[in-house]
Amino acid sequence: EGDNASPVLGERGGNTNFFIDGHPNKDTVNGGPAAQFNQETIAEFQVLTTGYKAEFGQASGAIVNVITKSGGNQFHGVGSLFLRNDSFDGVNSLKTSVTDALPLTRYDYSIAGGGPIIKDKFFFFASSERITENRQIDFTFPDTGNTTVNTLLRNQENPFDTPALTRETRNFIKLNQNLGNHQLSQEFNYTNSRIKNFLPLSAGNSLPSARNNLGSRSLLVALGDTILFGNQSNPYIVTLRAAYRGEPSNTEPAHPEIGGATLFNPYSGPGSFLFGDLPTVNFGNIDTPSNLNQKYVSLSANVSKLVGNHDIKFGWNYLRTKVDGVESRQLRNQLFATASDFGTFGAATAGVYLLAAIGGDTPRQDEIHLLNSYDGVYVQDDWKILKNLSVNLGIRWDYDSEFQTKKNFGPRLGVAWGITPKTVVRANIGVFYDQFRLGLVRNIPAFGGTDRRGGQIFVFPRLLYGSPSYVSSIALLSGLPGGCFQNLTTGNLTDAQVAAAGAAGICPFTGAAFIGVDRLNQVVAAGRQPIPGNTVVTAANVQALTGLSPQQYADQASVAIGQPVGYFIFGPQGFLQNQIVPANQVPIGIDENFATPNTLGFAVGIQRELMKDTVVTADYYHREMRNLLGIRRTNLPFRARVVGRVFDPPFTAGSLDTFGPWYKGKYDGLVLSFNSRFARRFVVGSSYSYAKATDNTSGINSLPSDSFVGIVPVVTQGTNSNA
Repeated sequence: EGDNASPVLGERGGNTNFFIDGHPNKDTVNGGPAAQFNQETIAEFQVLTTGYKAEFGQASGAIVNVITKSGGNQFHGVGSLFLRNDSFDGVNSLKTSVTDALPLTRYDYSIAGGGPIIKDKFFFFASSERITENRQIDFTFPDTGNTTVNTLLRNQENPFDTPALTRETRNFIKLNQNLGNHQLSQEFNYTNSRIKNFLPLSAGNSLPSARNNLGSRSLLVALGDTILFGNQSNPYIVTLRAAYRGEPSNTEPAHPEIGGATLFNPYSGPGSFLFGDLPTVNFGNIDTPSNLNQKYVSLSANVSKLVGNHDIKFGWNYLRTKVDGVESRQLRNQLFATASDFGTFGAATAGVYLLAAIGGDTPRQDEIHLLNSYDGVYVQDDWKILKNLSVNLGIRWDYDSEFQTKKNFGPRLGVAWGITPKTVVRANIGVFYDQFRLGLVRNIPAFGGTDRRGGQIFVFPRLLYGSPSYVSSIALLSGLPGGCFQNLTTGNLTDAQVAAAGAAGICPFTGAAFIGVDRLNQVVAAGRQPIPGNTVVTAANVQALTGLSPQQYADQASVAIGQPVGYFIFGPQGFLQNQIVPANQVPIGIDENFATPNTLGFAVGIQRELMKDTVVTADYYHREMRNLLGIRRTNLPFRARVVGRVFDPPFTAGSLDTFGPWYKGKYDGLVLSFNSRFARRFVVGSSYSYAKATDNTSGINSLPSDSFVGIVPVVTQGTNSNA
């Protein structure tokens, strides 16, 4: 999906543009084609990887153009049924103990047909497809090294291990009319898909609680008109197109009761310092529900005309994109608990945990409202200079309303030269501007994206009880405000026991007395009994337990450990927590030197016929990807690698994340191929490819290879006289 799918000549997969009968068909948020089509609907498709003409824009990767079938003067139809089930499958399980294929049933049935409504004048083509699949997903349980934890994990996950259910419907209708000099077309395509309990193959080791439910619909309504003007032996050919696409979609955790993703650090007993002695395990889903509603309106017009040895074409393209939705919040717990507590209290309250949360401070900041209007104008000339020499000249201007620059001119040049009847040389060079990819800015507030802030909090479901090691003192150990708390490693001593323990009651990191495990249990209103040890305390029950409101309790608990009011709060999960790593204090900004991503591409190739029906080809490709957009921290100096967490002005209190043209890439490739045809029935071919690609980030959702800025500090070392 997106940048991770099918890169072309070093370009990101998301830089490919898709068309259906000349109408835009790209999902500009997630990448890839938008509307899906029944296979019986497709007549042919064209894939252009390099050197495409100026009429093709909004792409620096490849162009994929699909042509659909049309009706004719005769009726034709086809029906198909595809059945797959586990009876025909081999065993391919991740579990060596599995000897039978996992349950699978898939039905894919379709019907298509076309013909005349009015002979020679009015034609139709239609198709429909229905896909149903029930698939048992293969996965393996991790071995934590502890029988109790393994059993508890299986008891938690087994109820979620149900088959993935896929239900998808695809319908298509196309009408064509020949009316004088007009060739009209209207098409309608509708796809509805619902997948429950989904898990991609790339996440085959994830537990069932990590699965998602996915839903999407795609509607395409398109109109076209090709008009012949003037002399019918050499007319002006005018093509007009208009289309609307609506694409709502949603993603939600299949098992939200788990409450976010959890990295479980299990302990068989007291921890040695911070981490447990048993293998870690992941379960749960990191994302909360999300939804998007994408709407596209496209218009285009072009004119072509043969003038002597010149085939001249010019035109205009317009695409309006509007996206509204809600972005998911990301919640990841790092749970620290003993195996026995996990069994007694369950995952949510088994121990203390770090919660990394990414999202808006308010629901409004999780909303997405993106809007862009694109205009493209081009002119090109296919010029046959000599019988064996053709040149294509063109230039294209691209403009996106969200990219303020208006100087995006992309010249194109292509040459084909038949040196001899058996040898042809081809070459091309051009500048190709990428489109405004809304997936890049869905989390950039200035463009209408979310205002997501990331931070880490530490959560105490049972107050200071439940910590198997010094991990509950992680704030103090990180150089941040916090207490040195008693824990299982130090004996879970109460305040009274700490006072009587002498040297054993002194924290080795502060030289002062430990804070007893029952310190927060003593925070109650006058005349109330202390909270019993190991009680789960929440915002909902704290008043009944202590006689204090949640705010009063949090404030008094903060003071009780020597911290200012506000150190503790009751968080969204309802438990007592404090902020370890503060969220970004300012939203993501936009670099003042903003530029549109583009590629300078060059290719040259030679093809030689060795003998009849046998050819060899050699092609060389070079691409320079420039001004690739992304996010980096623009005030993180190199010295932070030595001295720790520091930031440069103008904002020294935290990181400044900035969206801009920070990245670049380079690609060089050589392809050698051999093809020979025998007796008009068989073709033998072979090829060899060599490629070298460099890039300083791997995609729109990836971190940069290096965010450090400024001058690298000089590191000196004293002379060793014995060296």
